[in-house]
Amino acid sequence: MFLKVDVDKHKAIAAKYGVSAMPTFVVIKESGVVETLKGADQRGLHAMVSKHASALSLPAEAEKAKDEGNKAFAAGKYADAAECYSRAIAVAPKSAVLYGNRAFAYIKLIKSPDTPKAERQALRPKAIQDAQSATALDERWGKGWVRMAEALVLAGDEEGNGGMEEKQKAEGRKTTLEGAEGALGNAIGLSEGKVKAGKFTPPRTARMKC
Repeated sequence: MFLKVDVDKHKAIAAKYGVSAMPTFVVIKESGVVETLKGADQRGLHAMVSKHASALSLPAEAEKAKDEGNKAFAAGKYADAAECYSRAIAVAPKSAVLYGNRAFAYIKLIKSPDTPKAERQALRPKAIQDAQSATALDERWGKGWVRMAEALVLAGDEEGNGGMEEKQKAEGRKTTLEGAEGALGNAIGLSEGKVKAGKFTPPRTARMKC
């Protein structure tokens, strides 16, 4: 919901939200103000709206599980984070952010040498499936496409293609990298050409020409 306020007529509102420049954009949720943008920054406004539009309010139970997952993720406990996101998804199955978060937890587990190889292999299709769910639920959410690109790159790496003949490996790598390139192209387009540094770094195998 978008509301326009004439701060000359409603000085109390201007004072409450610290409006000192025109225009000022304020994002308000149940918890209060979560972000503020001052000035006519079209790109910044687009990014802010996209960010919060893709993170729709969740039921309290799902929000709690998501917060627990975020804390576990920050602590490097990716399996615990994935379990928390799964509980949140059970309550809010239409949240693109939850699927994107779980896909990222799976991706971290796949990249970890501490994860058994059999488990890493089993997680590869799960990461892709969650990324697909995230992009299907919110095709305008750039980060969901980044997760898709990451998951596809991992599916086409040497371990992901393990057990295949060389010709099949080459074909599988080419297919997954083409898909990753398309997904990353979508992410770049939605972020107006700016994907945050560090969010997506293809491994060496992904940078090899097929």
